[in-house]
Amino acid sequence: MVNLGLSPLAIQSILKKENWVDIYRNELIERTSNLSEIDFPSERFSDLIKPYLKKALKKELSESPDIVNIRETIQRWMTISHNKSSLLIKLLDLVPEELNKSNEIISHFKDVPIGPQNADIVEQMSEIERVRWHEGNIATFFAVLSINNIVGLFISELFYTIEAMCRVICIGSCLEFAVKSVLPTTIIQHDEVYKTLKRLGLDSNFKVVCKICPASQECSGIDSYSKLASIYELFYHLRVIKDYRAEFYFEKELIGFLVNEYLTKGFETTSICDKIVDRLFHNYMRAPISVADQKEKISKILRQLKSNLKIKGTKKTLGRLNR
Repeated sequence: MVNLGLSPLAIQSILKKENWVDIYRNELIERTSNLSEIDFPSERFSDLIKPYLKKALKKELSESPDIVNIRETIQRWMTISHNKSSLLIKLLDLVPEELNKSNEIISHFKDVPIGPQNADIVEQMSEIERVRWHEGNIATFFAVLSINNIVGLFISELFYTIEAMCRVICIGSCLEFAVKSVLPTTIIQHDEVYKTLKRLGLDSNFKVVCKICPASQECSGIDSYSKLASIYELFYHLRVIKDYRAEFYFEKELIGFLVNEYLTKGFETTSICDKIVDRLFHNYMRAPISVADQKEKISKILRQLKSNLKIKGTKKTLGRLNR
């Protein structure tokens, strides 16, 4: 497994490599393989974190902690992750449709020269050819960018969905992270989520706060947390490339990798993270529906709507023909 790192410089070093898309493809396959909720401790929050969390908050706030606030913190991040996952489901449904539309547009204007042309060539064009050159470039660029932008939206929402879920997982697994999450004055950044997951995967930890943590005796390293940290790291890389790098729009191999592999693997990871959350908090807090069930039901509704629209469209066409 390649050491990716969680910094702009780390991403830049990967992009300098000629086979950087293959690196991310291989890392996606390796890092998402064998991730399973059963490898995470059951009821960790209720059995280990919650008793110490109440004591720590009472000491920190110099008063009895409001248990509702603990629940509200967990509920907030669970709700955010589920709300964002709904958009992922919609985008998964939208990408194939957009690909078909884009391919139709590109095929229709395949004879049109793309981009700036020699002035002599433009002068030799007829007025009709110039109009078609103008419209073809607009339509082709729109078709290509439309796919990039929809996939890019999926990449961003996937990262923030996974991050919200990982925050809940960290609350349910690490006392320090749980205290910081509930305290109203603390802001937790991306790197702390990542570092907490990595630390939870270590057999031994040299961090002072871990040594004095009252839960440390029962907090042994579980490799699955390291695997989850590595997935978080990979998703962060692709989110940054999408937001800040021109390669996202101009590397042809990248979009193929994202459409054919990343979308499916990304959503599968979301569903597993959702199950991890349920395993950690099962007797304390549960979502009314899982991400996997949500996708199944929404997909069924969308299929029914499309089928109904096709039937209505056919009836309208037949009605016009029979007039």
